[in-house]
Amino acid sequence: MSVLNLSGPTLDSALEPPAPPRPKRAWLAFVLSLVVPGSGQMYAGRVNQGVCTLLVFALSLLVTIAAFGQTVGGYAFVAADSLYIYGILDAYFGVLERNAGLASVISGRNPRTATALNFMTSGFGYFYLGERAKGVVMFLMVGVLRTVLGLAFPKSP
Repeated sequence: MSVLNLSGPTLDSALEPPAPPRPKRAWLAFVLSLVVPGSGQMYAGRVNQGVCTLLVFALSLLVTIAAFGQTVGGYAFVAADSLYIYGILDAYFGVLERNAGLASVISGRNPRTATALNFMTSGFGYFYLGERAKGVVMFLMVGVLRTVLGLAFPKSP
Protein backbone atom coordinates (compact mmCIF):
# COMPACT_ATOMS: atom_id res chain seq x y z
CA MET A 1 0.00 0.00 0.00
CA SER A 2 1.40 3.34 -0.96
CA VAL A 3 1.40 6.52 1.04
CA LEU A 4 -0.81 8.22 -1.53
CA ASN A 5 -3.35 5.35 -1.39
CA LEU A 6 -3.11 4.75 -5.13
CA SER A 7 -4.10 1.11 -4.73
CA GLY A 8 -7.53 1.92 -3.24
CA PRO A 9 -10.86 1.93 -5.08
CA THR A 10 -10.95 3.99 -8.25
CA LEU A 11 -13.61 6.39 -9.44
CA ASP A 12 -14.59 3.92 -12.17
CA SER A 13 -15.43 1.21 -9.62
CA ALA A 14 -17.62 3.65 -7.67
CA LEU A 15 -19.69 4.37 -10.79
CA GLU A 16 -20.30 0.74 -11.72
CA PRO A 17 -23.84 -0.49 -11.12
CA PRO A 18 -24.25 -3.03 -8.35
CA ALA A 19 -24.17 -6.66 -9.37
CA PRO A 20 -27.62 -8.15 -9.99
CA PRO A 21 -28.90 -10.42 -7.24
CA ARG A 22 -28.05 -14.07 -7.64
CA PRO A 23 -30.98 -15.96 -9.19
CA LYS A 24 -32.94 -18.18 -6.85
CA ARG A 25 -34.45 -21.55 -7.69
CA ALA A 26 -38.22 -21.57 -8.16
CA TRP A 27 -38.43 -25.33 -7.57
CA LEU A 28 -36.74 -24.89 -4.18
CA ALA A 29 -39.26 -22.23 -3.16
CA PHE A 30 -42.01 -24.62 -4.24
CA VAL A 31 -40.61 -27.53 -2.19
CA LEU A 32 -39.95 -25.35 0.87
CA SER A 33 -43.57 -24.18 0.80
CA LEU A 34 -44.77 -27.77 0.47
CA VAL A 35 -42.90 -28.69 3.64
CA VAL A 36 -43.51 -25.54 5.74
CA PRO A 37 -46.10 -23.00 4.54
CA GLY A 38 -44.52 -19.56 4.22
CA SER A 39 -40.91 -20.75 4.10
CA GLY A 40 -40.79 -20.57 0.29
CA GLN A 41 -42.01 -16.99 0.42
CA MET A 42 -39.27 -16.18 2.92
CA TYR A 43 -36.72 -17.81 0.59
CA ALA A 44 -38.10 -15.71 -2.29
CA GLY A 45 -37.35 -12.55 -0.30
CA ARG A 46 -40.89 -11.87 0.90
CA VAL A 47 -40.19 -12.40 4.57
CA ASN A 48 -43.20 -10.50 5.95
CA GLN A 49 -45.62 -12.38 3.70
CA GLY A 50 -43.99 -15.68 4.58
CA VAL A 51 -44.24 -15.06 8.32
CA CYS A 52 -47.88 -13.96 7.99
CA THR A 53 -48.72 -17.02 5.90
CA LEU A 54 -47.05 -19.32 8.41
CA LEU A 55 -48.72 -17.74 11.45
CA VAL A 56 -52.23 -17.61 9.97
CA PHE A 57 -51.85 -21.15 8.60
CA ALA A 58 -50.80 -22.43 12.03
CA LEU A 59 -53.69 -20.59 13.71
CA SER A 60 -56.16 -21.98 11.16
CA LEU A 61 -54.80 -25.48 11.70
CA LEU A 62 -55.13 -25.14 15.48
CA VAL A 63 -58.73 -23.93 15.17
CA THR A 64 -59.47 -26.81 12.77
CA ILE A 65 -58.18 -29.34 15.30
CA ALA A 66 -59.82 -27.67 18.31
CA ALA A 67 -63.22 -27.29 16.62
CA PHE A 68 -63.23 -30.54 14.66
CA GLY A 69 -66.74 -31.46 13.53
CA GLN A 70 -68.12 -27.97 14.09
CA THR A 71 -68.85 -25.28 11.52
CA VAL A 72 -65.96 -23.11 12.71
CA GLY A 73 -63.59 -26.02 12.25
CA GLY A 74 -64.77 -26.41 8.65
CA TYR A 75 -64.17 -22.74 7.91
CA ALA A 76 -60.73 -22.90 9.51
CA PHE A 77 -59.91 -25.99 7.43
CA VAL A 78 -60.82 -24.14 4.21
CA ALA A 79 -58.67 -21.20 5.32
CA ALA A 80 -55.71 -23.49 6.10
CA ASP A 81 -56.01 -25.26 2.73
CA SER A 82 -56.30 -21.96 0.89
CA LEU A 83 -53.26 -20.51 2.64
CA TYR A 84 -51.26 -23.66 1.95
CA ILE A 85 -51.97 -23.47 -1.80
CA TYR A 86 -51.51 -19.69 -1.84
CA GLY A 87 -48.12 -19.96 -0.12
CA ILE A 88 -46.87 -22.53 -2.63
CA LEU A 89 -47.96 -20.52 -5.66
CA ASP A 90 -46.82 -17.17 -4.29
CA ALA A 91 -43.37 -18.54 -3.45
CA TYR A 92 -42.91 -20.16 -6.86
CA PHE A 93 -44.08 -17.18 -8.90
CA GLY A 94 -42.35 -14.74 -6.52
CA VAL A 95 -38.99 -16.31 -7.34
CA LEU A 96 -39.75 -16.22 -11.07
CA GLU A 97 -40.68 -12.51 -10.81
CA ARG A 98 -37.55 -11.77 -8.76
CA ASN A 99 -35.29 -13.54 -11.26
CA ALA A 100 -36.92 -11.68 -14.17
CA GLY A 101 -36.43 -8.33 -12.41
CA LEU A 102 -40.15 -7.77 -11.93
CA ALA A 103 -40.24 -7.95 -8.12
CA SER A 104 -39.87 -4.18 -7.77
CA VAL A 105 -42.79 -3.64 -10.16
CA ILE A 106 -45.12 -5.87 -8.14
CA SER A 107 -43.94 -4.73 -4.71
CA GLY A 108 -46.74 -3.32 -2.65
CA ARG A 109 -50.09 -4.88 -3.51
CA ASN A 110 -49.63 -8.46 -4.63
CA PRO A 111 -52.37 -9.65 -7.03
CA ARG A 112 -52.09 -13.24 -5.72
CA THR A 113 -52.81 -11.98 -2.21
CA ALA A 114 -55.90 -10.18 -3.50
CA THR A 115 -57.04 -13.37 -5.25
CA ALA A 116 -56.60 -15.44 -2.08
CA LEU A 117 -58.52 -12.85 -0.05
CA ASN A 118 -61.33 -12.85 -2.60
CA PHE A 119 -61.45 -16.65 -2.50
CA MET A 120 -61.55 -16.91 1.29
CA THR A 121 -63.83 -13.91 1.83
CA SER A 122 -66.48 -12.17 -0.19
CA GLY A 123 -64.53 -9.48 -2.00
CA PHE A 124 -62.01 -8.30 0.59
CA GLY A 125 -59.22 -8.72 -1.96
CA TYR A 126 -60.54 -5.62 -3.67
CA PHE A 127 -60.29 -3.69 -0.41
CA TYR A 128 -56.67 -4.90 -0.15
CA LEU A 129 -56.01 -3.43 -3.62
CA GLY A 130 -57.70 -0.16 -2.64
CA GLU A 131 -60.70 -0.67 -4.93
CA ARG A 132 -63.46 -0.26 -2.36
CA ALA A 133 -66.34 0.08 -4.81
CA LYS A 134 -65.54 -3.27 -6.42
CA GLY A 135 -65.20 -4.82 -2.96
CA VAL A 136 -68.62 -3.61 -1.87
CA VAL A 137 -70.23 -4.80 -5.12
CA MET A 138 -68.59 -8.23 -4.81
CA PHE A 139 -69.59 -8.52 -1.15
CA LEU A 140 -73.22 -7.68 -1.96
CA MET A 141 -73.34 -9.96 -5.02
CA VAL A 142 -71.98 -12.95 -3.11
CA GLY A 143 -74.43 -12.27 -0.26
CA VAL A 144 -77.39 -12.11 -2.64
CA LEU A 145 -76.23 -15.25 -4.44
CA ARG A 146 -75.91 -17.14 -1.15
CA THR A 147 -79.38 -16.00 -0.10
CA VAL A 148 -80.96 -17.02 -3.41
CA LEU A 149 -79.22 -20.41 -3.39
CA GLY A 150 -80.20 -20.90 0.25
CA LEU A 151 -83.85 -20.28 -0.59
CA ALA A 152 -83.74 -22.45 -3.71
CA PHE A 153 -81.93 -25.32 -2.01
CA PRO A 154 -82.82 -25.34 1.68
CA LYS A 155 -80.85 -27.59 4.00
CA SER A 156 -82.72 -30.66 5.07
CA PRO A 157 -82.83 -31.39 8.83
